[in-house]
Amino acid sequence: MIDLAMVLVLVLVIVVGIASTQHNATGPTPIVEAAGGSSTTSSPTTTTEVPTTQAVPTTVAPTTVPTTAPPATVAPTTVAPTTAPVTVPRTTSPAPRPAPKPAPAQTLLTLSNEGGETTPSFVVPANAAQWDVQWTYNCSANGGVGNFAVEVFNGSGRDLNDAAVSQTGTGGSGTQYYEDQGTFSLQITSNCIWSIQAAVP
Repeated sequence: MIDLAMVLVLVLVIVVGIASTQHNATGPTPIVEAAGGSSTTSSPTTTTEVPTTQAVPTTVAPTTVPTTAPPATVAPTTVAPTTAPVTVPRTTSPAPRPAPKPAPAQTLLTLSNEGGETTPSFVVPANAAQWDVQWTYNCSANGGVGNFAVEVFNGSGRDLNDAAVSQTGTGGSGTQYYEDQGTFSLQITSNCIWSIQAAVP
């Protein structure tokens, strides 16, 4: 009898051990009735609950994207040229010079007559480059035909026969030029009416 009780107890211990193991996985251990009509309640198994650590939500700070400001508008700087201005002299055409006025004619001798005559002396200035003898004659009063001749003598009485005047006809006129300076006189030979003048032009 004693051996059977010990066997039952041993079996009960084994069953309780198995039940404890199952209770930890599935729930509380059921009551096992012993063979003698007595019931044995297994001691409750203490289960330790491990608190579950809740994940703390991580607040992600919004990332602020830097706003790129538009570049400042820089006013263009105008640099004055460093080259000094070149002054171009104005080309002024010279004013046309007025034509030199001819020197007024200088009359040296004026004489009119008929027939032959030697004129008074006259002086040609030393600065005169040229002088002339202007003459005219008319033979209409002598039948229409006559002669007219002029000879020039210097102060020494020498005849400038290289520039003599000699005309024959009813009349005529002309001018004879000379380039000598000094004192002169004219000798006229004619049978007609004549007029003569010596001058510096």
